[in-house]
Amino acid sequence: MFMALKWVQSQADYNNIMQHLTLSPGEKKGNKELNEKDVIKFLGIGERKLFFYTNYGEKLVMVPTY
Repeated sequence: MFMALKWVQSQADYNNIMQHLTLSPGEKKGNKELNEKDVIKFLGIGERKLFFYTNYGEKLVMVPTY
């Protein structure tokens, strides 16, 4: 998810991505607000320590928001 959003360059790009998120390729575009909530919920779950665990979240550098 982070790698895909890394390439967003404008608000219009972000809105387009959020509008077209689907569980299956080829589905009709969805609702931006609902898709955004799903992404937030998904990211809130965090990584689970399973056999494919990447430890990615712990490697992220915290960027100050001031």
